[in-house]
Amino acid sequence: MFVVLCRKTACADLAGYIAVALFGFGLAAFFVQLFMYVYGVKYAMHAVCAALAIMYCGIFTGAIYCILLGRNSHKALCVTSGIFGFVPPIGTLFAIVLSYKIERDTPMKELVFNGYAYTYAALGAFCKRNGARLADAAGEEDFEPLKRKAAKKRLKTLKKQARTPEGRYEYAVALLRYMPRKLKRAVSMLRRAADGGHVPALFNIGYCYETGAYVNKDAKRAREYYKRAATAGDGDAALRLCIVELTDGDATAGARMLSERAEGGDVYAEYNLAVCRERGLGVEKDAANAVDAYVKLARGGLFIAQKRLFALAAECVNANKRKSEIFSSVVDSDFSGTGAFELMIKGLIEIMERRAADAAEQFVNAVMRRGKWEGVARCIVGTLYTDSGEKDVDRLNGVGYVRSAVGLTPIADDIIAAMPRSLLKHGKPDKKR
Repeated sequence: MFVVLCRKTACADLAGYIAVALFGFGLAAFFVQLFMYVYGVKYAMHAVCAALAIMYCGIFTGAIYCILLGRNSHKALCVTSGIFGFVPPIGTLFAIVLSYKIERDTPMKELVFNGYAYTYAALGAFCKRNGARLADAAGEEDFEPLKRKAAKKRLKTLKKQARTPEGRYEYAVALLRYMPRKLKRAVSMLRRAADGGHVPALFNIGYCYETGAYVNKDAKRAREYYKRAATAGDGDAALRLCIVELTDGDATAGARMLSERAEGGDVYAEYNLAVCRERGLGVEKDAANAVDAYVKLARGGLFIAQKRLFALAAECVNANKRKSEIFSSVVDSDFSGTGAFELMIKGLIEIMERRAADAAEQFVNAVMRRGKWEGVARCIVGTLYTDSGEKDVDRLNGVGYVRSAVGLTPIADDIIAAMPRSLLKHGKPDKKR
C-alpha cells in the first residue's frame, strides 16, 4: 500500500520507502525464522518475535508517513489511514481511497509520479490561477512588489497625500496590497474617494460589491457604482455592468451586451464573449469557437487571452491528451510575432514530447525576453531542472530559478510550498536574476 502511495506523490516519500523497507525485511525475516522454528532451531521463537517487531516498526513508520501526507492532503483521511495501517486489510482499503483522493483533488495531484513532478505542478498551478474567468483591462494591472520597509515608506508618503479623492484612492489601494490587516481603514478610504467622485474608486468599490471582496456581496450596489463610473467615461465599468448581468442577472442579455461592445472594437468584450462560449454562459457552449477567438486575441497581443490559451494547452499536457482537439488548435496556430508567448507554446510541445532539454531551452529563451512571461518561464525552467537534472547541482539550480520567480508570478509560491524542505534548504537563488 505504501509503494502505491509513494508512487502517487513526491511528498514525504522517504518515510514511505523506509516503511516499505522495514516491513519487507521483517516479512522476509519472519518466514525464514518461522522455517527455523518448524525445524526446532534453538532461539527460533525469539527470532520470530524479533522479525514480527521489525514488521510492526514498518507499519508504525507507515502510519507516520500517512500522517505526514495530511499536511498536503485530506488530513482526517490520512490520519485514519495511518491508524488503520495496523490492521492490514482495512488499512489497505483506506490507502486505496487516499490514493484516489490524492490523485483527484489535493495539492499533491500535480505531484503524481511521472518523471516531471514539479513541472506538472507548475503547469497545474498556472491552470488553477488562469481559468475561464470574465475579466476587464483593470484586471491586468500588477502591483509593484515591495519589501516591508519600502512598503511602509510608500504608505507613509501616500497617507500624507490622502486629502483628495485621488490621494485617498491611492492610499486605499496601497493599504489593501501591502497592509491587508488594515482592511476596514482601506475600504473606508476607498468609499470616501468614491463619494468624492473619483472614477477609479467608483469602479473598485463597485468591484468589491460585485465579488464580495472586503465587503458583503451586493450586485445592486455594484451596479450603482459601475453606472456612475461608466457615466464618467470608464470603459471597464461599462464592461463590468455586462459581467454583472451575466453572473447575477439575465445571462442572455449580458452576452448580447458583450457582443455589442465586441463589435465596437472592445477586445476585452471579445475575450469575455469567448469565455461565455467556453462555459456556455448566456450563449450556446462552443469550446472550439472560444479557442479560435482566444487565438485571434493572443496574436493581437492580449495577455489575458495568451494566458488562457497557455492554460488550456497546459491542461492537455498534464492529462497527456496529445490528440486533443483543443491542444492541436493551440499548438498548430501561428504565433510568430508574439515574442515570448510563441516560445512558451513551443516549450509546452517539447514537454508533451518528453524532451526536457529542448523544453528548457525554449523557456530560457522566454526568460531572456523578460516581459510578462518571465516569471512563469522561470518557474518552468526551474522545475524542469529539478525534475530532470542528472546532478545535484542541476536540481539546486532549478530551485534557484523557481525562487527567482517569486514576486514575478504567484505560481512560484505554489511550487515552493510543494517542494520538500530538504531541497529548498540547499537551493540557492539564481545569481543571473
